[in-house]
Amino acid sequence: MRLRDGKHFLAGLRERPKGAEEWEVDALAVDVRLHELMKKYRVEWLCADPCYW
Repeated sequence: MRLRDGKHFLAGLRERPKGAEEWEVDALAVDVRLHELMKKYRVEWLCADPCYW
């Protein structure tokens, strides 16, 4: 969320593919994406929902 106006941004979305019985989030890919965003933007805080990883 941009602090000055409250705009939200989706930086990534990982969902189980349709028909997949077994699937896990690629945690390394998420970590890489977060590092990219931290380098590009001045991130003040992060909200994530990793409970089902």
